[in-house]
Amino acid sequence: MSVSTRDQWVAQIAEKTGRDVADVDALLKKHGIEPRLTHAVPRRLRLVSLKFDGTKTGEYETTAIDFSREAMSVGLHAFVSSKNFKGKTSLLKIIRWALTGNRDLPSDMRGWFRTLSLRFNIDNDEFEVRLDDAERSTGQLLKLARNKEFVIESFKDPKSFVEAMDRFFMKELGLDHLEVIAERADGVGVEQRHGWNWLFGALWFEPDPKTVFGGDDIQHNKPVRMMQMYLGLPWITTRASLMEAKKREQIDAFQRTKAQRQVSDAARARLQELIKSRDEIQKAQSKERPVGEVRKDASNALTNFMAAADKVRKNIILVNELDGQRRIAEEAVTASSRELSAFLESRAAGHIFRRLNPVSCPSCEEAYTDEVRTVRQNDHDCVVCGRAEPRGTDDAASVEAELREAVKSAKEASAKLRTRLAEFTKKKTEAEAERDRFDVESKRLEQELKEIQSRPDGQMELLKLNAQIEELEKMAGAPPAPTASDLELLDSAISATKKMYDEEQNDVLGRVSDLTATFAQTFGMTDLREVRLKGNTHMDVGLVGGSKPFGRCTAGEKTRLKLAATLAMIHVAEDSGIGRHPGVLLLDSVGSAEVVNEDVAQIVAGLAKLSDSLPTVQIFLAGIENGAILSHVPRNNVVRNRADGYLW
Repeated sequence: MSVSTRDQWVAQIAEKTGRDVADVDALLKKHGIEPRLTHAVPRRLRLVSLKFDGTKTGEYETTAIDFSREAMSVGLHAFVSSKNFKGKTSLLKIIRWALTGNRDLPSDMRGWFRTLSLRFNIDNDEFEVRLDDAERSTGQLLKLARNKEFVIESFKDPKSFVEAMDRFFMKELGLDHLEVIAERADGVGVEQRHGWNWLFGALWFEPDPKTVFGGDDIQHNKPVRMMQMYLGLPWITTRASLMEAKKREQIDAFQRTKAQRQVSDAARARLQELIKSRDEIQKAQSKERPVGEVRKDASNALTNFMAAADKVRKNIILVNELDGQRRIAEEAVTASSRELSAFLESRAAGHIFRRLNPVSCPSCEEAYTDEVRTVRQNDHDCVVCGRAEPRGTDDAASVEAELREAVKSAKEASAKLRTRLAEFTKKKTEAEAERDRFDVESKRLEQELKEIQSRPDGQMELLKLNAQIEELEKMAGAPPAPTASDLELLDSAISATKKMYDEEQNDVLGRVSDLTATFAQTFGMTDLREVRLKGNTHMDVGLVGGSKPFGRCTAGEKTRLKLAATLAMIHVAEDSGIGRHPGVLLLDSVGSAEVVNEDVAQIVAGLAKLSDSLPTVQIFLAGIENGAILSHVPRNNVVRNRADGYLW
């Protein structure tokens, strides 16, 4: 069955599991899962200019910092010096700092920077990150259009800087956050969210890489998720969301089982106490008259204890469910509030401009008095040159009303859920207190029973205790409550969704594999015969002497294979119009990792040749100065060390 809409997808899952469409739809909405049905269209990032200034601290020949690179183009750029530790890698890290907000510079550079700006393009749109106080991460993200500057984001500290760049690039490049559930030692699931700062790993290349895509963090299948994200095929991220939902359901089921186990443990503890009481009665029975009231109270206390314990278990489950719903509702409040704020800020910008009072017209040099301005404004004439202002229909009020209503509705829903959560949390606490109270009362009555164990009705008391013991044995040995069939449904959804992109992914990976081999050969791996990149990001490397996995390659081979695989993915995206990689690469220490001068020449020469097939790619590499780099990188694109040995 071919699937092209969400409804068809839901119907297919329902048919596969034998569940109602409404049940499937409710479960998907519960976890906030919406399928991505279209291919991602790649957008290209290009760095245009980089400027920063400040003052170095320490014993340097030149302490003033005044670095500037203008009009940077696509193609190869190089940061080179005659020795190490002269500022090559730090230039790459300053670029990463400006693009992500994440400062990863040596601690001895703390306090060096005064201002920092990075101008860049995304396709035909131009933007600039501008830090007026680089040390405090105070600044703005601007859009430059029609010779004007429009503020997209403002930030006042490192945290808000990182968050602003995350929001911007995730939206502009069409990326999705990676939501993972990390399980703590006590079995509680903790949600983790990874965004642009993590995905930037596909742009950054360290010597001796451990993975084909991204950094060294392989938890939660991160390399696979990163590759799939940048491939940009439909359904892949949907399946990833389903897998996280399954993990969340598994953890919730564990918590429910744990709650029931607590009840069973309490029943077993109580069972031991009753058995002990029964043994004591059997040892010291007497013929004195019975005390019926004590027996009745003890029975009622035990019944109430078991009822209260069951109430605690139910409230624990309800509190967990409501807390999950509350988190989803609060995310809806945040989304709607952000949309309203964006609208109001946009409209406010227009109002501020119209409230400016010019004193003369730059066109005709006519001066304006307050009387002339009043007449022009009353007649809706332009104060500057007298032309009538167009008066169009303004439906901003209705849009604002709708947005405010959306915010109001989201807040009301969130407030209701918080109220319900507080209500059931209170009920859980009350039930726990009630359970403990009946536990104390039951123990007190048991003590009384011990004191009258020699009375004439001791035999009846034994019968009652035996009955209670029998019931508690059933409760203590009861199996865990059966889990809902949601896990089975999610399994089917995961399987069905994978089939929707498997064939296309295999085709794309096949093309990427062929190009990876071609590019790697261009980079000097002359013994390479073929490369096979798999859906789990594992790579089989076929050489003249045999085949081996990526992890067993030398450091130099891994560097070239990783670079080749990324460029191959960008090339396939350029040809087919599918993908999300922005097309900027930052290569650190290109001359290390067992890459000798001859290999450096082959890598740089290979990269230079790729400018024809990858005209939108921009590559920045840092390395020790040598003829290979200087002969293949355009002179205007090379930053070399100054007379004092430093690049900046």
